[in-house]
Amino acid sequence: MRLAFTALVLALLWATPSFAQKGDTLSTASGQLTIRVCNESGRHVFSAFIYRSNGVWRSEGWFRVNNGQCEDIVTSDNLRFYAFAEEVGNIDYYWGGNFEHCIWRPGPYDDVVDPNATVCQPGQDSVMFTEWVADHFGTFTWTLDP
Repeated sequence: MRLAFTALVLALLWATPSFAQKGDTLSTASGQLTIRVCNESGRHVFSAFIYRSNGVWRSEGWFRVNNGQCEDIVTSDNLRFYAFAEEVGNIDYYWGGNFEHCIWRPGPYDDVVDPNATVCQPGQDSVMFTEWVADHFGTFTWTLDP
C-alpha cells in the first residue's frame, strides 16, 4: 500500500501538460527553430503560437501576415509547437486543429502558459490550435492555403 501511494505521489509530481511533456523530448540546449508563416490563402490573417522559449512555454499572438507574404514569427528552443490563424476581421475563417487553448481578442498578447489553467480567463476565447513537430532545427514554414 505504501509503495502504491509513493508511486502515485511521484507520478503526480512529475505530471506536466501534454504539450510540455511531449516537447521536452524534442529540445536541445543549442537548437533553435524559427517558425515562418507563408500566407497563400487569398486573405490577410492574424496568427498565434504556443512555443517554448528559453525553456518556458509561451502563448503569443497576434502576428499579421498579409496575403502573398512570408514572415518569420517566433523562435523556439523546441521542435514541437502549436499554431492558429484566422482571417483579419473574420474569426469564422481560420486554420486550426484539435488542441484547445485560450487566446486574447483583440491582441496583442504574450503569456507564459499556466499548466494548471482549466478554463479561459474573462475576456479570453477558446480556439483550436494545430500541433506541429518539425523534423529538425532551422526554419519551419507553415503555409496557409485557401
